Amino acid sequence: MKETDKYFLALCGGGMDLSQNIGLAYLLTDGRIPYALAIQISTQPNLNYGKENYTKVMGGCISAIGESIQNAEFRLKRINESLKNDTR
Repeated sequence: MKETDKYFLALCGGGMDLSQNIGLAYLLTDGRIPYALAIQISTQPNLNYGKENYTKVMGGCISAIGESIQNAEFRLKRINESLKNDTR
């Protein structure tokens, strides 16, 4: 690999479920967990970290899923309004 001044994160666990670790890494680096990951993260308490980090990751999942629900509800409302106003 070419040498750079950039930092990289590599997680491997030999078959372990690292979904909570990956979620925490997203929170630390990006401040949020993407929806596609949030719906896949294990809900098993304290799978890889203590209660504090587990709570942070679950909170990040709740935020991501809640935001997605709001976006979907807004989009459904717009579609229904468009169908009502269709005068063709």
